[in-house]
Amino acid sequence: MADRWLNVKSIRPKAAERLFCFPWSGGGSNVYATKWTAHFPPSLEVCGVRLPGRETRQSERCYTDINKLIEDFCRCVQDRLREKPFAFWGHSMGALLAFEIAKYLESEYHINPTHLFVSGSYHPTLSSSPSYLSDLSDVRFLEAIKKMGGIPEAVLNDEGMMRFFLPLFRADFALIDNYRKSLLGVDPFQVSKVTCPITAFNGDKDVRQERMQGWETFTKSTFTLHGLRGGHFYLLDKDNEKTIAKEISKVLCEDASSSL
Repeated sequence: MADRWLNVKSIRPKAAERLFCFPWSGGGSNVYATKWTAHFPPSLEVCGVRLPGRETRQSERCYTDINKLIEDFCRCVQDRLREKPFAFWGHSMGALLAFEIAKYLESEYHINPTHLFVSGSYHPTLSSSPSYLSDLSDVRFLEAIKKMGGIPEAVLNDEGMMRFFLPLFRADFALIDNYRKSLLGVDPFQVSKVTCPITAFNGDKDVRQERMQGWETFTKSTFTLHGLRGGHFYLLDKDNEKTIAKEISKVLCEDASSSL
């Protein structure tokens, strides 16, 4: 069952650790399983997380309930998670998924990631209501996601393809909006924290720094924030890809050394 959820293009049996990478809204696993893998050392196996509604799971219904997604993912992938140490990376929607899955694994399965890397997403709780994209009309919704970037030109310029992918985009944003609404106004100190350290990455033209810094409240361990050039999809820049991979590799190596 784990293979349905995981995309691993470069299987590394001798890798000391796995990095599970969660996608952004409307995103898939291939960018992690193909492009990212090449930037990491043989000691790390990159596993792109493949959610329903995309790639080889295109015929499956997308989740709009984050709790159901978390339960199903953990049930199906738990054996793979127990095989060797692992860390989580998540960008945008993926950051929130990675955070909540890490907490669920600790409470229900008694296993923890060695590190949580979050990117391009402000912290889980807000004191004021954000704009909820899933509430917009189709026309305004499509305009909003086009402005975010990250969608291939071939898709952007094809109205039929944009309409085809509309249910996927809407489901992903509904999932995150439902999650945000459930935590709106909640005191951050009342939300359970992860045990592992958190390292955050962000484009300098994306989420405001104070909202990224707010992730510090959600770990019982250390917190670090890195800023890179770019907007919401700064991570797709080739130089940024290499910088992120280098930093993750360095951090995981340090984590492994400190646990000896």
